[in-house]
Amino acid sequence: MIIGFNGHPEFGHDSGVAAIIDGKVSAVYEEERFSRQKKGRKSLPVAALRALASTVGDSKVEAICYAGNPLHWNEDPEDYRRLVSQALRASGLLGRLEQAPPLHFVDHHLAHAYSGFVYLPEQRRNEPTLHLVLDGRGEICSGAAYRSHGSQIAPIWHLPILDSMGLQYEAITQAIGFSWGHEGKTMGLASYGAFDDVLAQAVSRKSSGMLLTADELTEHRADRGAIKAAFNATRAGRKQELAAQLFAPRDTFIRRAAVAAAGQAWLEQEVLEILQGLLRENPGVRNVVMSGGVALNCTANSKVQAVLDDAGIELFVPPCASDTGLALGAAAFLALSSGGDVAPAEDAFLGIDAMSDLDLLRRRGFAARRTTVDEIAHRLAQGAIIGRIAGRAEIGPRALGNRAILSTPAGVRIRDRINLLKGRESWRPLAPILTAASAQQVLTGPTDAYMLRTADLVDDPRMEAVRHVDGTTRAKIVQPHELGLAALMSAVAAESGLAAVLCTSFNGAGEPIVNSVIDALLTAQRLGLTALCGDDWILEL
Repeated sequence: MIIGFNGHPEFGHDSGVAAIIDGKVSAVYEEERFSRQKKGRKSLPVAALRALASTVGDSKVEAICYAGNPLHWNEDPEDYRRLVSQALRASGLLGRLEQAPPLHFVDHHLAHAYSGFVYLPEQRRNEPTLHLVLDGRGEICSGAAYRSHGSQIAPIWHLPILDSMGLQYEAITQAIGFSWGHEGKTMGLASYGAFDDVLAQAVSRKSSGMLLTADELTEHRADRGAIKAAFNATRAGRKQELAAQLFAPRDTFIRRAAVAAAGQAWLEQEVLEILQGLLRENPGVRNVVMSGGVALNCTANSKVQAVLDDAGIELFVPPCASDTGLALGAAAFLALSSGGDVAPAEDAFLGIDAMSDLDLLRRRGFAARRTTVDEIAHRLAQGAIIGRIAGRAEIGPRALGNRAILSTPAGVRIRDRINLLKGRESWRPLAPILTAASAQQVLTGPTDAYMLRTADLVDDPRMEAVRHVDGTTRAKIVQPHELGLAALMSAVAAESGLAAVLCTSFNGAGEPIVNSVIDALLTAQRLGLTALCGDDWILEL
């Protein structure tokens, strides 16, 4: 077993672990889901490791790969070895080992690239592939481009840290008034704004044009504290500059939406310019894999998809494109660079399994009962708001059906009620789960299994609750092997004529998505949901 590891007690976010056993991704556990601390900031993945120790049986830990390279910060790797050993001891995993396994390091952005590689289908892996990683920052860079033709990924260039597109989008987000980590709100708000040339000029920030080669990256090492201070000072300065420039003296919803629209347009243009330049310099590319936090911007992804479709190139974005995928990418890097293989991941359901959930509820005195997907589908069609916890948890920031709040997508009253229950802004969109057949009836444009692209939604009253103000939606398409979801969608189609349900993340404002059945029960009670269900049981609330 190879373990991927992401986390540090003094910096970073999305702490977590991943395990590859016999060439297959066995588990990806995010610390926030166990610790219940959103984003797992400044933490070692002790709870995630403890859960891993309880689920991998007697598999021997061959090696651990840390998602980050301390040499880029001029820091001693031994300090990181001690941290990882500390986490292993605290989790109980080290106690069953004769000695600490060897620890390897992988660059932050290369770990991102390998997390995307894991989601490349087998038949695509031997084709020329371009990997584009863009985020806020990682070590001393804010992005990178790589190419692969087979299992090894080679660097093309790295983007300097202060040329960060993620940093600029963060600054726009915070100038609007949202907190760090809420860049998705800026993307949603942008659809309410009218494009304004003056605002577009104000938010635009061209890069220095400097790109670092692999050799230059090695020479570009610096003190981590100095890098962090420079980055944070730049972010704060840009936020203050933008806030003063854009909102004085006006500060209204319309103004904020216009700023969001300008920022979104700027981001899309920057991503497309970089991508088109890379394609010109690398003819013959058959696939593009995008990862890093910027790749969670599904509106930008759809613009990229349109350009690539015209060129006959496939786009792949992993469900864990953000730092939630770093542990997976680190494990994949080590497995593949050691001469092994990693089978393609089929879906996002690699988290903890909700095993024995009905029995657990009954033992705790709750009157959960057996039911059928037909009853659940009927309740949903009648407007019930039901929390679903079934099978393995999805990885990444999107709820994809196994840890989700479900309801009917028909009617804006349902949308408004759910936003109110969850403490979300009333203007924020909700998303649907659809079968491929139903998607063909109501969507025009790109779709995927991970809610990472937007598509135009036809005017259908059965989909009103998931229609954004710009007429688009961000859908999850059920895959044939997702048996529990597929059965539920079949029952929904029999009930309403369309295999579609509203789906939003199963959590309250500022909370991680639920993980265990007890998390789900407590959250469902607090939010005031109608019921809690699994594949074949239901608990009235």
